[in-house]
Amino acid sequence: MTPPVVTAVTPVADVVIGKAAVGTVLAGSNVVYAISVTNFGPSTASSVTVTDAVPSGATYVSASGGGVNNGGVVTWSLGDMANGAVSNVTLTVRAPAG
Repeated sequence: MTPPVVTAVTPVADVVIGKAAVGTVLAGSNVVYAISVTNFGPSTASSVTVTDAVPSGATYVSASGGGVNNGGVVTWSLGDMANGAVSNVTLTVRAPAG
């Protein structure tokens, strides 16, 4: 009898982040950055965290999805993301006043 073969399978997740905002902003007005996080799998992505810096000269206004601003760096703790899961968050900043 041949002994069983044991193969370790390493989970792999392909997580992609996209970021978009309007192209032109008036001085002193708010800019909303939409950030989309997608797990293309095939495995669950564990403890997903996203960070984004407030642009130089801009002022932090708010962040959706539990984002926390710490010295101009916003962090979102998204947790585990299953294969195919999508999470969308926003960062709102005020552009410099000309």
